[in-house]
Amino acid sequence: MGRLSFKIGSWLGAAIVALSVMAPSLARAADYTEKRVGDYVEMAVDADTPRSWKKLSQTTQLSDIKSMLRGDSALDAPTFDAFFRKMFFPQYTFIAENVFIDAPDSKENRTSRLPKMRTDLIKLIDQAARNQVAFDFLNKLTGDAMTTIALGNYHPLARHSAALALGNLKDFSGGPSPDAVPLLIRCLGSSDLVKVAALSGLTAHVKAGVADKDKPALLAALEKLVDDKASHAAESPEGRMWIRRHAIELFAAMKDPGPKSIVVSTLIGVLKDSQSSIPVSCAAARALGGFDIRRVDSQEFAALAASIGQTGVDACRAELARAAEQAAAAPLPIARGGSNAGSGPVSRGPNGDIRVAARAVSAGPQYIVTAELKSQLQSLELGLKGNGGGLIAATKGGPLEPTVAAIDKGLLGLIAACDAADAPYESLKQQITRGADALEAAVGRSGEKGRAPAAGKGGDADGFGDATETPAKPPVNKIVPKPAPAKIDAAKPAAG
Repeated sequence: MGRLSFKIGSWLGAAIVALSVMAPSLARAADYTEKRVGDYVEMAVDADTPRSWKKLSQTTQLSDIKSMLRGDSALDAPTFDAFFRKMFFPQYTFIAENVFIDAPDSKENRTSRLPKMRTDLIKLIDQAARNQVAFDFLNKLTGDAMTTIALGNYHPLARHSAALALGNLKDFSGGPSPDAVPLLIRCLGSSDLVKVAALSGLTAHVKAGVADKDKPALLAALEKLVDDKASHAAESPEGRMWIRRHAIELFAAMKDPGPKSIVVSTLIGVLKDSQSSIPVSCAAARALGGFDIRRVDSQEFAALAASIGQTGVDACRAELARAAEQAAAAPLPIARGGSNAGSGPVSRGPNGDIRVAARAVSAGPQYIVTAELKSQLQSLELGLKGNGGGLIAATKGGPLEPTVAAIDKGLLGLIAACDAADAPYESLKQQITRGADALEAAVGRSGEKGRAPAAGKGGDADGFGDATETPAKPPVNKIVPKPAPAKIDAAKPAAG
């Protein structure tokens, strides 16, 4: 009982001291002094501070801190604070020692300790599972340090790792820490590497539910990411596409249309933009399916229907072009000699006569990736149908109803075609080609001139190009831009 009383008294005393330190901790980013190392900076430390994670792990100071976290000893707030700010967190910025190791040992050279360091940090915080004051104190110190690293001129790997660490922060009950959300939102305005880590971390927080006070800032930050199409000099188009897709997925997970339905309008803008890649457009359509399209001006409906249908056409033709290139590069089958070449196994009948069993005809390799194409088409169909509030419901009884119904029928037909993955390649190619042509007719673009051929070079019948020519390089399904959709006349039903 005496020990229990001592622990309670220590806890209350530590709480008073700790709270006096925690309050300004998040505002003390400037307290981290820095020194320049090449193109980047590191957090400066005293000369006697270990400059490696291994050495720090063996210090008596770390043992004392673990004892405070577990509640085995009283929480000495100044010592606790100084250890993490002056010894522990600077380790996450030491380039040669931890971030991107420069060492004579070939096993360690050009590797990084950051993944292990993040794991060790989580384990350290977990040691305070029964000591909320120490738990909250360390969480705040972690948020302060990792935000400083993520947004500073530290090594890119250190910044990426810091944003990941922010996404890992938990509250005392074990769920995602609400205090991490505003910090992650700040990271969304940083470099692409930091944005990727912050978006990954925000996924769990959005699923758990974002506090109302943080929703406007998060929606605004996501909207900016979705609208940001340009890749900067040091960043890749593929990376930017991933960021836009993930921001769109968070829109969908939040299920918040935003003020004046800004989220819905943003998603429609992505679909209408002819420069949006097919994967980004499909993500926007899937997200749009979770909102009531009737929140926006009905004047948008015709262009939106055309954009969804045309994206389906472009997705099919991009995949057919990619498959045609793969088929053209595939080795030809080897013809084996002999009178029974191409036949089944040989056996003898009752009278000794030779019988050749018929060999089953193989469908051959299937170059069309039907699973991915089907997923894209299903996303588009969901964007058209929605969950009771999509274009199909919104245009029912109006002049656009036949057009929307025809586009929906075309998408469903192509989705069904993708289920025939066992069909011969040429057969499936022709089926998808016909379906894409029918969908294009429903969109009202069947007479358009100047489009790239659907497959092969010069639109030849078999899609493999002339044997003496070099096949044209098809668009890549991952980043191919969409042609601008034609406007649908709301007063006329779709052809066919």
